[in-house]
Amino acid sequence: MSSPELANPGAASDVGTCRAHLEALAEALHLSPALRAEIYQLNGSQRSILHARNLAANGLSEQIGCERVEGDGWWFTWSWGDTIGPASDPVGVAKVIGHMLRLKVPDVQLR
Repeated sequence: MSSPELANPGAASDVGTCRAHLEALAEALHLSPALRAEIYQLNGSQRSILHARNLAANGLSEQIGCERVEGDGWWFTWSWGDTIGPASDPVGVAKVIGHMLRLKVPDVQLR
């Protein structure tokens, strides 16, 4: 999958939509006190990523992206490009990330 190109029509809104999805995921990840999630803008790019890490084990961390899949909406992606889950389910994706980082993320609903 490729990142949104700013020359594309709607690219600016894609950048904003991606960031909004990452913010929702960060909120879901923060439901676990053992996780830290921070959103960064990549150098020289409008693209944002989320860095999730296990506070008890600094070596356990992952970079999460958000990509629009044509005909299938927005999806969170691992650093290697595979999809994790739909951006419409940040709590479910947070559970997958927590499992990957060896954590239990509580069952709760976002406001």
